[in-house]
Amino acid sequence: MVKVFATLLEPLEGFQGQGFTGVLVRLPPGECPPRLAAILADHRGDLPVTFEYRSKEGLTARVKAGSDLRLKHDPNLAEQLARETGCTLNWTY
Repeated sequence: MVKVFATLLEPLEGFQGQGFTGVLVRLPPGECPPRLAAILADHRGDLPVTFEYRSKEGLTARVKAGSDLRLKHDPNLAEQLARETGCTLNWTY
């Protein structure tokens, strides 16, 4: 039998997003959705952002955003971006 004694309880919300080193946002092929900037502006934080662009011809490029565009972790952001812009978002370690 193993006994466990708690010495400190903390809410899990304080740990969400810890350990992430950045964000990768994949744009829909051939376009940059008009609402993307506004949505990202509502989630400013400390994590650097990289955009992945794919042309309609199949050419792929990754571009790191400047330091003025960084995001905070929000577990709902990926779903919001997919629904409203067609972008995919991955939190990176």
